Formats: sequence, C-alpha cells, structure tokens
Amino acid sequence: MGDPILTFGLCVAAIALVTVVMNRLKLPFVIGLLFAGIMFGPFSPLAGINVAGVQVKNFLVGDTGEIEFFASIGAILILFQIGIEFSLVKLTKVGSGTIIAAAIKIGLIFLFIYGFSYLLLGLDNWSSIFIGILVSMSSTPIIVKLMSDNKPMYKEEVQLVTAILILEDVFAVFVLGLMNGMATSGTSQQAIAWSLAKTLVAFLFTYIVLSEIVKRIINYTGKTDEALVLSMLAIVVIAAGAADYVGLSPEVGAFLAGSSIAALEQAKKIEKTLRSFSILFSSLFFFSIGMFVNPGAMVSQWGLLAALLVATVIAKFAGAGIGTYVVKNSGGQAVFAGLALLTVSEISLLIAKEGSKLGIATAQVGASNILGIMAGLIFATAIISSLLIRREESIYWTMAELMPGRAVRGARVVSIGINEVREQIEGEDPDLVSPGAGFEIIHNAYHAVIITVLLLAVLFTAELVASQQIRGIVNTVAAIIALYLFLKLAVRLKKIFDAVVSMCIDTEKQKAEKKFLINLGFCVLFGLFLMSSPTLQGQVYGVQVQLAARIVCASIAMFYLFAAFRSGKEMKLLVGKINRTG
Repeated sequence: MGDPILTFGLCVAAIALVTVVMNRLKLPFVIGLLFAGIMFGPFSPLAGINVAGVQVKNFLVGDTGEIEFFASIGAILILFQIGIEFSLVKLTKVGSGTIIAAAIKIGLIFLFIYGFSYLLLGLDNWSSIFIGILVSMSSTPIIVKLMSDNKPMYKEEVQLVTAILILEDVFAVFVLGLMNGMATSGTSQQAIAWSLAKTLVAFLFTYIVLSEIVKRIINYTGKTDEALVLSMLAIVVIAAGAADYVGLSPEVGAFLAGSSIAALEQAKKIEKTLRSFSILFSSLFFFSIGMFVNPGAMVSQWGLLAALLVATVIAKFAGAGIGTYVVKNSGGQAVFAGLALLTVSEISLLIAKEGSKLGIATAQVGASNILGIMAGLIFATAIISSLLIRREESIYWTMAELMPGRAVRGARVVSIGINEVREQIEGEDPDLVSPGAGFEIIHNAYHAVIITVLLLAVLFTAELVASQQIRGIVNTVAAIIALYLFLKLAVRLKKIFDAVVSMCIDTEKQKAEKKFLINLGFCVLFGLFLMSSPTLQGQVYGVQVQLAARIVCASIAMFYLFAAFRSGKEMKLLVGKINRTG
C-alpha cells in the first residue's frame, strides 16, 4: 500500500470495526486491536489470498513505518492518560497493606517466571529476568473495565486491586525509564544506577517544579477548550521531548506531565477534553504493535508461548491471591484479586520494545519475537481473565474444597501475624511527633537513617559468619530482622512522602514549612560541596582555587543555615499562633 492517506484511513476503519465487534462480544478492545494489527500488517496470513482476481496484500500495510509515527504519539498519550489518572494524593492514600500485597504479588510472579524460564525453558539469565519483569505487571485499563462490568467499584477487594494497579503503574514507569537509560548508557552497574537516578530526579522535578509551571499555564489558558487542548498537547510533547533529550523514555515524560496535572482542579476537564485524541492515537499504538507481530514466528515458537502462558496464569493467580490473602485474610477477596490481575500489562509492550533495542531476550527468543510473545500473552490472559472472573464464586468454592485444611490454617496464622506486625509498626507515639510537616519530615528522616544503618549492619553481620554450620541459622534470623526493619523503613519513607505532599497545599503554614526545608536543604547541599571540594578539584585546580571554592561554599552554607534558623523560628511562632486560635 503506497498511499499514506489511504493507509491511515483503512487503519482507522479497521479500528472502528474491531471496536464494534469487541463491544458486541463484551471483550476488551485492546485484544481486538492487536488481532486486527496482525491481520492488517506485513506478516498477515491473508496476504496470499486473491478475491475475484484482486490480491488482498494490496490493501494491507507493507511498511510499518507509515503508521509508526502515529503509534509513537499513541504510546505517549497512553502514558499521559495513565499519569493524569494518577496523583500524589492517591498514592498517599495507599496504605502499607497495599504496598505489601503489591510487593508480594510482583515478587512471587517475577521469581516464578524467572525460575521457570531459566531452569525449565533453558533461557539465558537476562532473557529470564526480562520476561519475569514483563509478566509481573497487570493491565490497568483492561482490569478496570473487567471489574466495572462484574462487580461494584465500591467493594473493598475492587479498591485493593485498584490501589495495587496504581503502584504497578509507578513501577512500570520506573522500569520503562530504566530500560531507555540502559539503551543509551549501557547495562553496567554504573549505567543502571545512573538511569535510576535520572528517573528519580525526573519524578522530583515534576512534583516540585513542573507542577507549578503547569498550574500557571492552565490558569492562563484554561478559559477556552481550544486553548486548553493546544496547551496540554504542547506540554505533553515538550515533556516527552525533554525526557528523551536527557536519556529517558518519551513515554516517561508524558506520564510525568500527566501526573503533574492530576492534582489540579481542572484535571477531570482536561482528561475529558483530550479523551478523543487519546482514544484515536492509543488505538493506533496497539494496532501498530499487532503489525510487528509475525504469526509465522509465533507458530514456530508455539511451545514456548504455550508454556509461558500456563506459567503466567498460575504465577499471576497465585501471586495476586497470596498477596491479597496475607493483607485481607479473606479467601474470596484473594480469588477475586487473582482472577482480576491475570491480564499482562500493555505497558509491557513498550518495555519489550525498549528491551529489544538493548538486545535482551534475543539469544533464544529473538528481539522481534518478544513483542509477538507479549502480544500473545496479553491477548490470551485478557480472554482468560474475562471468562474466569464471571465464575469467581464457583472457583472460590472449588478451591476451598481442594485446599488442605492445614495449609489454610497456616496461611491464616501468617496473615494475622503480618497484619499485627504491620499495625505495630504503623503505631504512632504522639509525644514523638513534632507539629508541622517540616518537623515530621526531619523526625522521620532521622529514624529512616537509623533504621537503614541497623539494616545494613544486620546484613553485613550475617555475611561475616564464617562457620557453615550456623550460617543458615544466622541468615534466617538476619532475614527476619531485616524484613522487620525494611517494613519500618518503608513506613517512615511513606510518612516523609505524605508530609512532602501535604506541603504542596499553599496555606500560610505550609509555605513557612517549605521555606524552612528549602533553606535547610541548600545548607546541607553546600555543606556537602564544602566537604567534597578537595576530592572534586584536587588534581585539576590549584590551591588558590580550592581555597576560594571552600570559602564560597562555607559562606553560602552559613547563609542558608542562618536562613533556616530564621524561617524555623517563624514557623514555630506560626504553629503556636494556629494552636492558640484553634
């Protein structure tokens, strides 16, 4: 097909037809788009068919580059839409129970798929790790659609699954940014650490700087829908381009742009206004991914695909079910979560595409075939989940009859024990909590540092044990202590995060707290520069330059220390005034 306009028109027509068919069948339209892309692409099995002397291949897309541009925009808008539905407020409402459930779910699935791929399928280490990561995440739009069709959204188990999906989206964006950074910087430990650091800095920049910029732009341009749409599209494209410029994925930039809007009052209006654009281009993305799939290669690797499908269904059902049961101590909720979270995430396609650039999963699977395998898993798991979730109750009673009583009692004891420990860890001593978010951050940061030191000490002490006879016992005890300390550290870090988010509210008290923390942060920053200046300049500049740099750093650090004391005093007076008037 040579005419790009005709190509685009036929693709949109195919997408519309598939959407109608999927709605009639009550199936997620994503799987229909993937299937249509396969049938419409250069590897289509219909290419050799002639109808009344007319070759079908003349109406198929021969060059995926004709539509790849639209697919790239679709991928960006998908992540933007996910970002605009994700906000810091939602994340602060996610309790430690959800964090534990998500960690257990992702961890168990990854370990099971990694072991299955490495030990049973004979894949290499990197391929097994890569496939384990891809399979461990679940599809937010497909699962939300399935849950809304089968169960009221206010149900406790539905809210838990939704919260887990929020955490998985954040995890997926981190992995996507990490993959893109590795593609540009390499796969060494230093390159991976640098990619992770860039992603973290990008998140911090978004919530501290970009959110304020976007807020001002929307307040200025949000009076008309036309100006709002154009300004939002400009923000998304600029954020995606900036992320690509610094070595992150453009999709990560789009997600961060969306999440910077999520907390604003106009977020719902923006989402509604851009929905038509998102539907069109995101549909083109899934459609184009289907075009990259080679059905012939999938058939040649049907054994690998079938084995991974069985392992994926078992791992995701067990991982999500166990994670939910540990937190909720409810078999019914565990079965529902296991069935709902079966579907592999569509973001895995983006990660697989980035991973193929790195050459990951090419030894036995093939860089082009990994997209086909992931598309096949999404297609199959979405259908399986949509069929099984309607039989949730019968599956629960079947499992209740098959599960040994001793295993159920043991799982219940573990669940009760973990929840008791979690409640104790989350307990607050009111005498230790200082007033204000600024004091809360410092207080929890202090405890986080102490807990981290204890955690490292426990791990290093276990490594120093020389006797092989007691090493196993010491490692077991160390693992239990480390898990307890890690949970305490996670709670402290979450409290720091909550306090930082609360300071985004521009009240007079929080402005004072922000001012105090900014001054204190700059004081610490220039203090670190002061201590590290001999190392940074020792072999490059002369003694005079070193001395001048240290004097400058010391002066700036003292200035910000004085400013921190002054703003701290103002904050203390303000807190006292609020307490007296309250």
